[in-house]
Amino acid sequence: MKRLILYAALLAVGIGLGYWWHKLRMEPPRGQFVMPKRVVDLSFTLSQDTPIQYVGVRAAQFLQAPTKTSFKKMVINQPKFYAASSVYELLNHVGTHLDPANHLIKGALSADNYPLEKFLGRARVLDFRRKTRDEPITVDELRDTGIQAGDIVILYTGYQPPTHDMDWPSYPYLSKEAAEWLAQLPIKALASDMPSLGSIRRYPQLMRPGKSAAEIVPEHLAFLTREVPNIEGLTNLESLVGEPNVVFVGFPLKVKDSDGGLMRAVALVY
Repeated sequence: MKRLILYAALLAVGIGLGYWWHKLRMEPPRGQFVMPKRVVDLSFTLSQDTPIQYVGVRAAQFLQAPTKTSFKKMVINQPKFYAASSVYELLNHVGTHLDPANHLIKGALSADNYPLEKFLGRARVLDFRRKTRDEPITVDELRDTGIQAGDIVILYTGYQPPTHDMDWPSYPYLSKEAAEWLAQLPIKALASDMPSLGSIRRYPQLMRPGKSAAEIVPEHLAFLTREVPNIEGLTNLESLVGEPNVVFVGFPLKVKDSDGGLMRAVALVY
């Protein structure tokens, strides 16, 4: 009996030491960066046709945006030397971009002055592709998703740009109440594949003379008044659905006093 107890004790010690050694081998040394399983590019490719590719002809014209962006290439092409550079004239609210506070609030925080810590963190990806287009995402639809204060929330609506010149962009948009609920938690940042948090289709009616920003874009103001980043125009979100460990990283270009921050955004999948 004593021998049996001794064998059992030795076995338990061996298992414990084996587990400790395995854990020691698997854990990276302190301070070492852990590479993700995948790096997913969430950024819209900028080109001459970006405004039309992003919101379509009708919305671009309504928003007084150019339907083409200027890309001028300058090349030195000599027999023994080649050099190329380009000049871009880009709209800072098409494609993947940040809506900073000064986008809608005069004198407020500009894109280049947001703390960089706001654009990096654990992300919670919420799939709203089954949601009816041109209908608001409500508070009740967000409450049971496990969102917590400090999360970077990514809303995936499956947005596809219009294919006909007279069509408006069509997608589920964020309700005023849902925006307020998220901003008051507060979440760290909101990101989405939407071209705008509100419904662009409704803007012609909302933007009648005499209307205030609080009446036209209340969902934007919920975040901008609290300096919570609102990032619009993400792509490739389908590859993140169901992933439990996602880190969002995306920084706006550092343009002085910028009222819109074009961004290269990625997801690190662990």
